Amino acid sequence: MRMYCSVVENMKCLGYFDISRILKLFGVLEQKIRLAQSLISRSMVIMKCWGRYIFRSLETDIACNIRVSSKIDDLSDFLSNSINMISNYKILIWLCRTA
Repeated sequence: MRMYCSVVENMKCLGYFDISRILKLFGVLEQKIRLAQSLISRSMVIMKCWGRYIFRSLETDIACNIRVSSKIDDLSDFLSNSINMISNYKILIWLCRTA
């Protein structure tokens, strides 16, 4: 649990002290990814949408996901995986908040 809570601590270091604000930004990121799924042929839109909302702790995971995605060349799977990853971060934040 301590390791997972460091995700929240990293966000606090970046100035995101309000947990509800963090969750709201995750929601915005999720919406952007879902929008990008509908514009799958215009993949550059995705990175532009993400740029303003990614936290450092999430960025590494998404970068790893991009490398995997480029190998399998399946943007749809990449986007779905990213949404799942964001959901996992939301759960971790909730667990840290209630611990």
